[in-house]
Amino acid sequence: MAGTALKRLMAEYKQLTLNPPEGIVAGPMNEENFFEWEALIMGPEDTCFEFGVFPAILSFPLDYPLSPPKMRFTCEMFHPNIYPDGRVCISILHAPGDDPMGYESSAERWSPVQSVEKILLSVSQMMRVALTWMLPRCGGTTENSFIALPSRSFRSPWGSRTHPPSPAFLVSLPPPTPIISGSPAASPLVPVLGPSTLLPLEGWRILC
Repeated sequence: MAGTALKRLMAEYKQLTLNPPEGIVAGPMNEENFFEWEALIMGPEDTCFEFGVFPAILSFPLDYPLSPPKMRFTCEMFHPNIYPDGRVCISILHAPGDDPMGYESSAERWSPVQSVEKILLSVSQMMRVALTWMLPRCGGTTENSFIALPSRSFRSPWGSRTHPPSPAFLVSLPPPTPIISGSPAASPLVPVLGPSTLLPLEGWRILC
């Protein structure tokens, strides 16, 4: 079973290398373990995550792709679908089959036809859709700090619970977007956007 999973992961890595989706970089953390990947997701434009680069880890089971991987951001994230420890709660990462709680259809959940690319694109879209719906505008002033929603990790290079991505990941990223005018000096990949505020999560169903 592990051999099948390894072949699948190698094929997906090759595809991601040849045709990387815009704003996403992903691959094994080292050549000795293809079952642990690191990913970088650039914050979608016109959202409160814009100008940010968000690192995450994907952990694959030995029976992949029959079972989905687990995904965890390694920087502090403020989003109703992301737990305080960075775990991502999204339908595509849920085990295949019917939802016992009845909130999701089986078509929304994981199946072997899904892929790492589809997972990362779904998470990027999750970052865009939920916050765009909740926050029609994303100002960054002190007076409007509620809708200034960068990750707190922007205040230190990679947060307190993570390691920096490998150099190969960083050089493969497109040129960084300039830091917002008036922001303090920072690393090109770690801009400071403004005050961070945790969104209230009342009314959101906890599915994970």
